[in-house]
Amino acid sequence: QSEGQFVSLGIFEKDDVLCALRYLEQDVGTSSVGVWGRSMGAVVSLLVAGDEEFRDSLGCVVCDSPYVSVRLLLLQLAHKYIPKVPFLPYDSVVEEAMTSIRAAVLTKAGFDLFALDSLPAATNSRAPALFAHARSDQLVAVSHSHTLVEAYGGAASLVNFDGDHNSVRDAEFVRTAIHRNTLQHSNILQHTATQ
Repeated sequence: QSEGQFVSLGIFEKDDVLCALRYLEQDVGTSSVGVWGRSMGAVVSLLVAGDEEFRDSLGCVVCDSPYVSVRLLLLQLAHKYIPKVPFLPYDSVVEEAMTSIRAAVLTKAGFDLFALDSLPAATNSRAPALFAHARSDQLVAVSHSHTLVEAYGGAASLVNFDGDHNSVRDAEFVRTAIHRNTLQHSNILQHTATQ
């Protein structure tokens, strides 16, 4: 369902990743799988990690710049970029605009933009997770990652680094993410083998 002219910001993309995981689950050469996503992809990774079908079998999760929900993200961006006009009921104008956007997306694309909430998925997740967020991210505030780490159902840590939402992630961050999650998965396997 994720093919077509609309991006669903994670709602339908989750199904694509679940399909890929089902395929890998049948592959005898695959011993462990992790999911790694950035921005919308990080939300998809969380949605998959919290899904009942795979929450206990994923090796690791890396979430770079995830958002808690589209609704919260839009509210924060509106408050950041739309100037307040004296005597105008600002909050009700923003709410009305968001209601209109939600209705337009539902009509044109066939999904509820505000149904996407990664917090319940984070709470339901069990795989070891590394969250990452650029300190100067102007699109998705770093508070989203803090909220998700606090709610995460398994072992989780957060790494902050210089840059913004679209900055190239340096090689050291990539090595750290791979190394940390490989070690965590190795420890899980060793712990399981001794039980």
